Amino acid sequence: MILDSEILIGIAALGLTLTGFSGLVAVLGKRSTGEWREGEKVQFVELAIISLTVTFGAFIPILVASAFKTTLVSPIALGLISIAHIGCLVHGMLSVTKSEEARAEYATGVLTFLIGGGVLIIAASLGSTFGFIGETELLILLNLVWLLLVAVVNFVQLLTSSGFTSES
Repeated sequence: MILDSEILIGIAALGLTLTGFSGLVAVLGKRSTGEWREGEKVQFVELAIISLTVTFGAFIPILVASAFKTTLVSPIALGLISIAHIGCLVHGMLSVTKSEEARAEYATGVLTFLIGGGVLIIAASLGSTFGFIGETELLILLNLVWLLLVAVVNFVQLLTSSGFTSES
């Protein structure tokens, strides 16, 4: 495996940090009293799911390398991370499409950017997993960093929404 485990552990730490910061979002402003809008609930759940996926997903290449002594470590790890990414993408799309309020919480064009980028990364990752294109290590990092970006977007959206302040 070419990827350095320290890089992956650093990415896992970033994911865990975002998970911890999601707790801050829950206790600030009106949300501390349980006054959550439907869209905020969706964003909070997505933030938690995605940041935990990054945390555990970053360990997949390390675990696969420990379990298998083969040249296919990177494609296997990429395939598993791609499956987790697909799960996050599908869950997020279903959550947002169920609620008009959830869609309204996102700034214009953000959902299209996040979903479109995710689909492109997943498609490239699956192509690399099955040997159609190379760069498996780069795509492992790209998947994890993209998921971190999506988690950060949800975090920032929650911080900037009106639930952050104690005003009516």
